[in-house]
Amino acid sequence: MARGTRRAAASGRRRGTPDEAPAPLERVGRVGLGVLVVLAWVYALFGAEGLLRQWERRQELEQARARLAAERARTEALRGRVEALTSDDLAIEREIRRQLDYQRPGELVLILGDDDPLAGATAPDRAPADDE
Repeated sequence: MARGTRRAAASGRRRGTPDEAPAPLERVGRVGLGVLVVLAWVYALFGAEGLLRQWERRQELEQARARLAAERARTEALRGRVEALTSDDLAIEREIRRQLDYQRPGELVLILGDDDPLAGATAPDRAPADDE
């Protein structure tokens, strides 16, 4: 007979029966292992490079890619504008008129809408008449 079996047979109980309570060290080992597993999960989720941080970085990367796409589109629009200003006389004239408020001789310029600088101005108050 094997050594462990003889001891179990001598005490009258079989080893591993459900009514046998685990030894205190075995219980501590199981609890310790459980705590270790929980701590490992907590670190995996919330640690310096945990899953939540990786998710945040993915969000930041998506936002940066969106900004990059917008900036690329803006760059292409500006390149088109530069190309027009270097080769198209009409575009050059239009830009000069817009920036410097130039007009051709004999031209009448009408200011409409919110661009009118006098739109918000009020007439000066008249002094009260002396009716004394």
